[in-house]
Amino acid sequence: MADQIEQGVRISTPPSTSQTVTRPRRLFPLSVKLLLFMLLGIGILSTLLFFVPFFQTHADLSRALILLTIWSLYLLAVTHFLFIHPVHTLLTWFKQSRDVNYERVSPPPVQSSDEIGNMAQSMSAAISAIWQAGEHERELLQHKSDTITLIEHQLRTALTQLKWSLETVQVPTEVTGAVARISGTVQDIINAARIGEGRFGYVFAEADLKPIVEKLVESTRSHADSRGVKLVFESAPDIPPVLADADRISIALSNVLSNAIEYTPSGGTVSISITQVDEFVDITIKDTGIGMSQEDLANLFGKMHRGKVAMKMRPDGSGLGLYVAKNIFNEHGAEVMVKSEEGKGTQFSVRIHKVLSAHK
Repeated sequence: MADQIEQGVRISTPPSTSQTVTRPRRLFPLSVKLLLFMLLGIGILSTLLFFVPFFQTHADLSRALILLTIWSLYLLAVTHFLFIHPVHTLLTWFKQSRDVNYERVSPPPVQSSDEIGNMAQSMSAAISAIWQAGEHERELLQHKSDTITLIEHQLRTALTQLKWSLETVQVPTEVTGAVARISGTVQDIINAARIGEGRFGYVFAEADLKPIVEKLVESTRSHADSRGVKLVFESAPDIPPVLADADRISIALSNVLSNAIEYTPSGGTVSISITQVDEFVDITIKDTGIGMSQEDLANLFGKMHRGKVAMKMRPDGSGLGLYVAKNIFNEHGAEVMVKSEEGKGTQFSVRIHKVLSAHK
């Protein structure tokens, strides 16, 4: 094990604190070292004064200046040897350890049995503790990721089978709607977890938003009809492409559109439109729903946040849909604008650079 450490190879278990700090050590304090060096300096000066003829034949002032110069150089050398050099070496070693994220860390370069050597051992123990904490965190994240993947697989399989079974029999629309909501909630939870882990990957390419939104509207229309909500889609001609991940942007828009439908009472209207404004493509989703207070509007994209009126209208919401949507829009460099008034409705606008601007 000692050979491995000397070669700078990270062993499977880093040295523990007890190995590097609390083991018995015979200290040789810096104060004692300074005293010894001072005594040595006095001895050298005494020898020069009493045994070297040169210093005996010159004026006292010249002798004093020469001795002062020698003494200053001596103090400089001692200070450099005892303090400056070991501290500089130790700092360089610590910076190198940090640059490699505390992996493959060599033993501390200062092995002296004084306060600086003890500090070096303490820094080594701290690095080992940081490495161990990082390893533990990575293990927990991997375990969390594996668990989420397993849950995703199991729930998605079960919900898909349930959905297929319901399609073969006549069941109330409330049942199919409940299954769709559960499926959406599960997907929101999984997406939010992946965003938190930094594993919600993106593949950007030129994308035409019009067919993406058209497909989204058609897949959502039956849900709107079942709630008695009128769904309207409008698009300006010749909408330019944008740089986007089509699948991710579809998820984000779906979450916003689903929210608009869910919180619009029967007889209301939800409209979605696409327009071009200068160098941008604007997507606007407007509803005549319950609206939001200024307090709820300020916390709209918070994780797990749900407005008071929204919770009364739909108690089973996850509070993750808009959190996921906002993260997706942020990754696209989109500007998000929301206007809302309680009792009158909400307007949600997303502005994305068209593709030529995105390449600049």
